[in-house]
Amino acid sequence: MGLWIGISQGLQAGKEEKVLKRWLFLTSLLVFVIACFYLFLTTYQRVRNDAIEELNKQQTAHARQAKAAIEGFFQQYIKMLHHLARHDEIIGFDRAGKHTIQEFYESSKDDVRSITRVDAEGRFVYTVPDNKKYSGTDISHRGFFQVMKRDLKPVISDVLTSVKGDARSMALHYPVIRSGRFAGSVAVIVSIDDLAEKYLKPIRIGQSGYAWVLNRSGQELYCPVPGHIGVSIYETSGRFPSVIAMAEEMMKGKSGITTYDYDYIAEKVTRKIVKHAVYMPIEIGDTFWSIVVATPEDEALAAMQGFRDRWFAIIGLLVAGLLVFVFYTVKSWAVVKEAHRRMEAEEASLESEARYRSIFENAVEGIYQSTPDGRFISVNPALARITGYDSPEELVQAVTDISRDIYADPEDRRAFEATLERQGTVTNQEVRFRRRDGKVIWVSLNGRAVKDKDGKVFHYEGTVEDITDRKIAQIMIRDEMEFNRTLLQTSPAFFVALSAEGKTLLMNQSMLDALGYTMEEVSGRDYVENFALSEETAVVREVFSRIVSSNEPVLCENHVVASDGRRLLVEWHGTPVRDEQGSLQYFFGVGIDLTERRKAEDALRSETEKLQMLSENAPVGMVLINQEGRFTYVNTKFREMFGYDLGDVPDGRSWFRKAYPDKQYRTMVISTWLEDFVDAEPGERKPRMFTVNCADGKQRLITFVTLRLTSGEHLMVCEDMTELKRLEDRLRQSQKMEAIGNLAGGVAHDFNNILTTIMGYGSLLQQEVGGNEKVRSHVEQILSAAQKAANLTQSLLAFSRHRTVTLKPLNLNESLKGAEKLLKRLLTEDIDFRLVLTEKDTTILADGTEIDQILFNLVSNARDAMAKGGRLTIETDIVEMDSAYLEAHGFGRPGEYVTIAVSDTGVGMDDATQERMFDPFFTTKEIGKGTGLGLATVYGIVSQHNGYINVYSEPGKGATFRIFFPLAEPAAKEEQPDIVDVKGGSETILIAEDNEAVMTLIKKILTKHGYHTLAAADGEQAVDVFRNNGGIDLVILDSVMPGKNGREAYEEIRKISPDVKALFISGHTRDTRLDKGIADEEVNFLPKPLSPIKLLQTIREILDRT
Repeated sequence: MGLWIGISQGLQAGKEEKVLKRWLFLTSLLVFVIACFYLFLTTYQRVRNDAIEELNKQQTAHARQAKAAIEGFFQQYIKMLHHLARHDEIIGFDRAGKHTIQEFYESSKDDVRSITRVDAEGRFVYTVPDNKKYSGTDISHRGFFQVMKRDLKPVISDVLTSVKGDARSMALHYPVIRSGRFAGSVAVIVSIDDLAEKYLKPIRIGQSGYAWVLNRSGQELYCPVPGHIGVSIYETSGRFPSVIAMAEEMMKGKSGITTYDYDYIAEKVTRKIVKHAVYMPIEIGDTFWSIVVATPEDEALAAMQGFRDRWFAIIGLLVAGLLVFVFYTVKSWAVVKEAHRRMEAEEASLESEARYRSIFENAVEGIYQSTPDGRFISVNPALARITGYDSPEELVQAVTDISRDIYADPEDRRAFEATLERQGTVTNQEVRFRRRDGKVIWVSLNGRAVKDKDGKVFHYEGTVEDITDRKIAQIMIRDEMEFNRTLLQTSPAFFVALSAEGKTLLMNQSMLDALGYTMEEVSGRDYVENFALSEETAVVREVFSRIVSSNEPVLCENHVVASDGRRLLVEWHGTPVRDEQGSLQYFFGVGIDLTERRKAEDALRSETEKLQMLSENAPVGMVLINQEGRFTYVNTKFREMFGYDLGDVPDGRSWFRKAYPDKQYRTMVISTWLEDFVDAEPGERKPRMFTVNCADGKQRLITFVTLRLTSGEHLMVCEDMTELKRLEDRLRQSQKMEAIGNLAGGVAHDFNNILTTIMGYGSLLQQEVGGNEKVRSHVEQILSAAQKAANLTQSLLAFSRHRTVTLKPLNLNESLKGAEKLLKRLLTEDIDFRLVLTEKDTTILADGTEIDQILFNLVSNARDAMAKGGRLTIETDIVEMDSAYLEAHGFGRPGEYVTIAVSDTGVGMDDATQERMFDPFFTTKEIGKGTGLGLATVYGIVSQHNGYINVYSEPGKGATFRIFFPLAEPAAKEEQPDIVDVKGGSETILIAEDNEAVMTLIKKILTKHGYHTLAAADGEQAVDVFRNNGGIDLVILDSVMPGKNGREAYEEIRKISPDVKALFISGHTRDTRLDKGIADEEVNFLPKPLSPIKLLQTIREILDRT
């Protein structure tokens, strides 16, 4: 019984032990399942985060690449426009500037749509390609143009959209500066669509990741979503607050990583998605854009879905398998015992594994085991050291994706796996690893795929060897060989290799191109016989001997003959190349083609000689000043102009002291010079005019132009303006006299019309008063006053050269002899009169009355200037004016002249009086003495005779008036005209006169003498009256009338009756008539005021002509 109880208790204890073991096993199984599920969740979350992080890195790389490309594009064109805008032809914008813009466009048309030159007012002045609709376009009101004009910096324009809305572009403007001031801009027009096509559209991440761009105002410049381009982000995405929040950060120029919600439309179904985005600014010119690269989260985690599902399946299988395992465990307890038995055998294998572990831990090469999905299972310390990690454990834990974290190029990992899949092993595959510190190294990989019994890959294992040093050495050798090969073939220098016997082994491409040969044509040919100049062959062979004997490089020059016979002068550096035993292997020569350089040197020498000749024979003075202010060169004209040489003025200090002795004036000049020297740009002209004291004591007015040369030196050009200034003063005086003369002529014309009426009616009244002496006396007083007024107008006309003169040959000496007594009567007894006449012929073309008028006026003025007596001398002479005379005196034309010199010893005149002495009504006499027209009349008469008048006078030293008349042929004997009686007639005369008083007077005179008269108030009415009335024998026309003038009316009347006779009258004179188109040989003319007798005589003469 006791034994049974013991057995029973033993059996019961055995059962309880089995139950306890089973519960412990099940509990362990549950814990294992829970641990697997937790491991799955944490792994899935970590992998998810890594996937998103990798996505953002990829998006950041794309964004940075696009940002760098676009910024580089605009920086390149800013630099190019900077250089273009500094060109003189672009600043001044002449024909060469247009050509430069055309060339710039041709070289850049793949990148830009057009290039435009804009002026300082903001108008398009030239565009390539030429587009007429843009010519003259005004952009001055645009904000970007105003900013550029203010800041003088490059700017980016607003976005420009075509009329159809299918093309968008923008302009990069670079300011053009002229002398420190804004002179417009030069701009390239860039297509935003082209930029997007080139830099943005290629950015694709997965199936639906893409890039889009905003400008700083929120306008979408590029977006692949239809309807977004050119529209504000607030319109397209206003209902997505997360998008707007990101866009507002972008418009501030910020960068970052974020997520935002958006609609995803697929097969007409819309659903909300989360996008991961990277954004950053793109700096362009004075503004910026912002680029966004965004990808839906679903796509980024698509691969994770399969990973998660597989994990759930694995866990399910584990649970099911464990349940089955429990079931069979109960039945297979014996198997467990068998396993326990085998443990002892496994312990024996541990020793073998320990030996393997020692090799694994201490190997020089890296050893690894990795899973097919890219994680390390185990690595040895050598691999951790190669990849830059502190321990194998750190490497295994840190690397979650070998292709991303270890390989510099993930494609190398895929190639490694593909080879293992195909061949099962990889041997010595050379790839690049990226160490933990970012450094890239070269390694050699060996590996094999370990598979289970079903042939499924269980893991990869193999070795890694660091071959960086060997690879760098190989690359350096390869690069050096490539560099030498490239240098040899592309260098502009000549390279030639000759055998010890002088045969050609090698010529580089530059030498072959220069000589016109191919390598096949020159290979093996004797160099001296085929390529050296025949007369230099001995010299070349002697050079070869020197190279061999000296064993050192030899320098020489000789000619090489090209295939077409051209001779190239080459400077050679020859070197012998020997083997280890010292035997000559070949000659190697490096040559520089001196042909063009020698030509350039000869041309430069020739140009220098020409420049020297031009400088020495230049009509202006030249001085070259170095950067220290020393005069290094003065030309011949400078020495002639100032009388100074380099020894006199070696530097600026000496020049200033000699040229400007007055200290205050010198200080002003130096200040101006310093300003020009500091501010001047190379080639800039800054003319200055100063008065310089010359070595002979004379003062000259000099224009200085200082040019800053690119070498830093200054060229000073000096031009003597003394004579030109004097001529300018004379020209201003002449122009002033001309203006006053025109005014005086106009006054005389109007006054003549009034005098015609007064004198005409006075003459009529004189004939009608009969014996009434009192009335006759009054009429005679009226006519006398009118005649004085007429004489006054004649003086005005003489001054203005508007008085009709009759030029006939006149012997000036004879005229003076005839007027001598009359001239003496004008003088007082205390004045000594002398008449000194030349014996030469003094015939001139002149109006004798006018010459008398000159003499009377000058003699009268001389008398008044010698109130206390003195001497008056009138001299005649013959003077020839040649170029030297004209240059010395500053007036006249070449030819012979008769001169009259009227000299007195009176009070003389100061400079102020001489400046105004020929002005009408200017006088220095007391009130009531003189009209102020005497010298004005003299000036007018002399000018009308094509002569010149010159005056020399000083206060207290008298005055000399010297008059020049062109010499003429001797005068023939003049026939005296017959006296014509005043006769009337019965003919019909048409009178065209716009002055009513003159019209009435002429009608009365003609009617009284039997003529029939018709009247017209202007030219048009005269034509109508002539057309409507037949039998008109004579037309009297005023030259100047409203509507049609006299000439125009006469031409119309001649169309009606070509033989019509006409008489022109006018208060203007001959010169004015000719200006109106009326020639003397065609018509008859009477000046106003009209004398009734002269009028009747002229009319009768015209009518009596056949």
